[in-house]
Amino acid sequence: MVDAKVVLVDALKVNLEDFQLSNLILPSKKSLTAVFELESLTSELLTFAKDPSEGMSLLPKKPKEPELFNLSQEEADQLKEEYLQLMRVYENQEKAFAMHIPYSDYITIFNFLKRFTRTLVATNAIKGNRFYSFTKNEEKQEGGMFSFLQKKNNQQQ
Repeated sequence: MVDAKVVLVDALKVNLEDFQLSNLILPSKKSLTAVFELESLTSELLTFAKDPSEGMSLLPKKPKEPELFNLSQEEADQLKEEYLQLMRVYENQEKAFAMHIPYSDYITIFNFLKRFTRTLVATNAIKGNRFYSFTKNEEKQEGGMFSFLQKKNNQQQ
């Protein structure tokens, strides 16, 4: 038997950025402009940083995967971690050069924007209704036509 919640969460995690945005519970409808403005600022900064002399020809060679034969588990794990870090740097360089942006400018822009994205993600209600719906175990009680009276009576007690 497959749990539907697990399948849904796994599907949402495929695109982590959209998954994080879908879990934001912003105070008002006007707060959506913060997301729009952040994307607009990112686009403007990247456009401003473009340099036609930068390109894929400057991309270094892809890091080679380490050989893990005859190594202890700790050494193998350390080499794997170093390789993953090198691959992250390589992938960022690839993105930057594909957009004709110097890598140093690309990193500077995203370090500058990090405080804005962190602020958006760190809203007080980050674990709000949608995230709660994935983790709750009790069934929500459905009421009939006069369920509002029952709620009113429960609140008065």
